[in-house]
Amino acid sequence: MNIARLLVEAAGRTPHATAVRAGARVWCSYAVLAERAARLAGFLVARGIRPGDRVAMFMTNHVAFLEVLYGILHAGAVAVPVNAKLHGRELGFILEDAGARLCFVNADTAMTAAQAVAWNDSWRWWRWPRPACRAGWPRAGSVRTCRWRW
Repeated sequence: MNIARLLVEAAGRTPHATAVRAGARVWCSYAVLAERAARLAGFLVARGIRPGDRVAMFMTNHVAFLEVLYGILHAGAVAVPVNAKLHGRELGFILEDAGARLCFVNADTAMTAAQAVAWNDSWRWWRWPRPACRAGWPRAGSVRTCRWRW
């Protein structure tokens, strides 16, 4: 069973129930989380990610981590969470060893990911939370710096 399917089922049963809470702040409902995960899955598929492909997540703790995780699983890909405290060369080794086709980073990990890309510029990575602007794949070592809206 794919846990992304469980999210879709929860969104169908209780769409307005709280799915993600951080402290006292409610971030989103099951319906919103499921919809955002589905959009991310569409983004991945449109960029060539296929079922079984490995997609790394080099992100610090944030609610966007859940969105990315569910989006990867929704697309049928394999999520490869990577410890956000690693150095660029360690990240590079893990990306290569895992065979990751894509690596999601957030603002806190983008510079370390850039070091990993400098070590091996064949990886593609994408900053998440997703920028509010349109963009294709970033060139190796670049990060889009648009604002994110939760």
